Amino acid sequence: MKVILAHGPLGFGAIDILNQHVTYFKGVAEDLTRLGIKVRTPFINPYGPVSERANALATAIRDFFSPTERGYVIAHGLGGLDARFALAQIAGVAARVKSLVTIGTPHLGSPIADLHSSAKALHSLFGIDPVILREVESSGALGDLTTDAAKKFAAANPDRNDVLYRNIVGTGRQGTPPALPLFHTCAAFSGTFALMAARRLVSDGMVSFDSARRNKTPWEVWKVDHAEEVGWDLDDPLAAPSPEHLARYRRIVRRLRARIST
Repeated sequence: MKVILAHGPLGFGAIDILNQHVTYFKGVAEDLTRLGIKVRTPFINPYGPVSERANALATAIRDFFSPTERGYVIAHGLGGLDARFALAQIAGVAARVKSLVTIGTPHLGSPIADLHSSAKALHSLFGIDPVILREVESSGALGDLTTDAAKKFAAANPDRNDVLYRNIVGTGRQGTPPALPLFHTCAAFSGTFALMAARRLVSDGMVSFDSARRNKTPWEVWKVDHAEEVGWDLDDPLAAPSPEHLARYRRIVRRLRARIST
């Protein structure tokens, strides 16, 4: 069995920092490898638009999978849109992929991206150039995450009949007092979580429930925030991957092997 783990924006495949091997999907590749699964974690431009990122992912898919040994793609965040684009539009990709599992992917767009897009227009109109937003606003990925872009994306990238598509949704951390909605996620996502909560949107802190499930019954629902979907507690980034986190990905693989489609 072969699996590609596709990362989201501002992400990475695997890097070495201070003699430490760090992976975007924390500990997952190593854990699945111990089960005899072949795993690849390609690096995709963190700031690129979906069309560019999809071509890079397609190269990794064609290199790692083959029509006679089709593989599985597990994608987080924007990586899910990259994979959908590659499957729908790039030659030789769908013939090599058995299934795509997306985790916390904004299939219907993101109100957070809409907010940034509106802010960018206002900055341009009034000549304001806030340093803190320059990198975000210049990102090619940001425009692909708006709700308007999502509608056009869906029409241009229909699902393939020969590929199994499944969506996993994050709903925020469990065990949090309901009176403290800001703390259903890490401090880094508390602002975006609060913005969506104000709109009565259940979310993982970055992506709403409905957007992640693509208006379909979710394959699984995880009580974690957006970063914890790939094993990172941003309030404690040095923590080792939890057994629960690794068990989720083992369960994905087990279900794919069994071809459970419920």
